[in-house]
Amino acid sequence: GAFSRLGLLVSRGHAIETLARADHFVFDKTGTLTWGRLRLQEILPLAGMTVEEALRLAAALEQGSEHAIGAALREAASAERPLPAGQSLQSFTGQGVEGTLDGRKLRLGRSDFVGTLHGQLLPPVAQALFATGDTCVALADDTGWLAIFRLGDQLRPEAGQLVRRLRDLGCNITLLSGDSVEAVWQVATALDIKDAHGGMAPQGKHD
Repeated sequence: GAFSRLGLLVSRGHAIETLARADHFVFDKTGTLTWGRLRLQEILPLAGMTVEEALRLAAALEQGSEHAIGAALREAASAERPLPAGQSLQSFTGQGVEGTLDGRKLRLGRSDFVGTLHGQLLPPVAQALFATGDTCVALADDTGWLAIFRLGDQLRPEAGQLVRRLRDLGCNITLLSGDSVEAVWQVATALDIKDAHGGMAPQGKHD
């Protein structure tokens, strides 16, 4: 009855009994403890790429993506110029996207996933962006790195109170995310969560 008044529908009664005994809560980061509304903060163009062209390529690769990163890149791309049409667009869960634009194969996503396309190390200026703690994704073709995109998210205002309340009840808290380790620890530090893990694939979270 109390849940119903709060607008919550309980479909399985045993879930309430189980929840009452729970002593360890595992949270995802993006869209759970944070708003999940990423906004593009910075573009670092590389290899002679312009900011505008890098953004157009990234947004084109993310056409049709439901991920928060894809939505942020498409929103930031100028609507004045149509996005190039991509061929063989493919999404790799927890890694990034791959496709062919203007006759060249491109990847956008985690640096380790993107880097296997050309086998080069990230330049120091790009490594500095990944070390900021924000969410960063890389763009590259088979010749090398083309751009780095830094995106930011915000904590939900009630997240801190929720974590404190659970801790006061004697519960353990864990944070798991596919985002970079630096981005995850930025949130974990803000919420005083000691057990936090970033760079995880969906299967890793499940395990």
